[in-house]
Amino acid sequence: MRIIAPLDLAAPLASLVANDVATAAVCESVCLQLAHTLPVPPTEPADVVVSACALSQIMESLAQLIPAEHPAFLDFLQALRRGHLRRMLQLLKPNGCGVFVTDLISSETAPELSATDNAQLPRFLAKCLQSSNFFSGLNPGLVLQDLKTEPGLAAFCRNVQIHPPWRWQMGPRWYAVYAVDFRAAPLPRSEMTNLDAIPP
Repeated sequence: MRIIAPLDLAAPLASLVANDVATAAVCESVCLQLAHTLPVPPTEPADVVVSACALSQIMESLAQLIPAEHPAFLDFLQALRRGHLRRMLQLLKPNGCGVFVTDLISSETAPELSATDNAQLPRFLAKCLQSSNFFSGLNPGLVLQDLKTEPGLAAFCRNVQIHPPWRWQMGPRWYAVYAVDFRAAPLPRSEMTNLDAIPP
């Protein structure tokens, strides 16, 4: 095993303060950076890349930077989500397997989750999604849409599939978690530069 650290998978988010996103033009520029791949890959491409509930923590860092009422907040969420998926693909070998896992709901805002078994979970989550009671930017429908239709992502993915949700307990809290896995397209690494072909 080789540990690669420290590594900022959400660069340049960690280096920003509120004053850095004070104008619309700067927000647009930062969103483009967040939506792109890492400038320098931290390691050689791998057979398997797993994102284990990392994106929700990155989203929480965004919430510390700008409030949900900020006019560019949703743009930042979208850029972070798409950039995270692009960076997973960037780190995969051709035909490699990506596994995106994220928590979606906490018993802090949905107390019934602690008593909801896995068989009832899909219906419970559907109700939470309808009432907007979930972690912003992590709607599974949006993740699937990005991987299947977003330019710069869909062309590099194969066999995208979502798995049934499950519960995960951490201390006194319960979380609803889901996973999406996909295969990187069997393309030469030179063609993966098109991952950053983001339309205006």
